[in-house]
Amino acid sequence: MFTFDLINENLKNYDGNIESSYPKIIWYEKYKILIMKKVKITILKTTLQEDLAKEYGVDGLSTCPLMNEGQVFYADYAKPDGFCDEAWKAIYQYVFALAHGASDIWYYSDWIKTPGVAIVSCNDGLRPVIMKLESTDIESKP
Repeated sequence: MFTFDLINENLKNYDGNIESSYPKIIWYEKYKILIMKKVKITILKTTLQEDLAKEYGVDGLSTCPLMNEGQVFYADYAKPDGFCDEAWKAIYQYVFALAHGASDIWYYSDWIKTPGVAIVSCNDGLRPVIMKLESTDIESKP
């Protein structure tokens, strides 16, 4: 009987090297278990759409106060500590896809030219933050 308990039992002793024992290889191939990886999130730009901010924003509105250019976070299925909640809602699908091995060129090959990379932004229309998401080889720990 195949249950999540069986998966957990088999993963309990997983050492990160699928070739390290024959039974693990058979089990891995049979159930197609993917080891989730961390995704590197780099804040590339914090911007302010001045014309829109002037028309719709409160007086004194500036770039995002929560994120800083050059900041780096690592994520998998969970929002990293210190990361903006609204930005996470806007990008988590991309993070989840990359964490689970998405490596092809996105969509119809008309967006990002580098496999394993996505350039995304938060959903703040007045002061969007631009981020680079990158696949890594860092295994996620449950």
